[in-house]
Amino acid sequence: MTPEQRDPRAGAEIFINYRSSDSHSYCALLFLELTRRFGTGHVFLDYMSIPAGADYVEELLGRVRGARVVLAVIGPDWFGQRGLLRRARIRNVDDWIRRELVEAFRLGIRVIPVLVGDMPLPREDELPRCLAPLARCQYRRLRVREAIADVDRIVRDLIDSDPDLALLAKRRTVEPAASPADGSLSPERASQLALAAARAARRYADVQVLLPRQGPRHAKPRPRWFRRRRR
Repeated sequence: MTPEQRDPRAGAEIFINYRSSDSHSYCALLFLELTRRFGTGHVFLDYMSIPAGADYVEELLGRVRGARVVLAVIGPDWFGQRGLLRRARIRNVDDWIRRELVEAFRLGIRVIPVLVGDMPLPREDELPRCLAPLARCQYRRLRVREAIADVDRIVRDLIDSDPDLALLAKRRTVEPAASPADGSLSPERASQLALAAARAARRYADVQVLLPRQGPRHAKPRPRWFRRRRR
């Protein structure tokens, strides 16, 4: 069965797993570029792919089960830490990031961690036991200054490692303006990716400011917009 003959209800081949408070802009960048390369309906991002009024529980778990690869986007707030004394959300059995990844590992679906910026890959001792395999998965990076090259590398990884995804990319009709004859990105496409990367950078900086500092004696820093100007 070719990718075009699949039942669309079976799920997209590429599933993007992320925490909305952590890496929303980076995932939007991934979704747009992967959709351009593999086609509409073959990449899943929850708020872009779930129809209005649909049962999101059935949609999320069904789409994970029908995926060929899961991209786990990991940013500075991936653990979902809410204060020093509160339990990280990733340790909650009802956390959707955890549930999606657990389902992928249970079914033997390939998981590729996509680390935002300089984020380290989570260690096994930092993860719930059910997510321990994540610490052993080979990762890729998605950096602000290297966004175009990083996305292209992820696309090449997907094409090289999965014949069905390679067939999708081969049959995909790419707009002439987006793919010059030499295979490089057009100035228009590069500008779009640069704009998305800039937005992601601003969101990353905001998250870094809002994250609590290590140690009980340090108070939570105020956002930049809250700080008073000096007279």
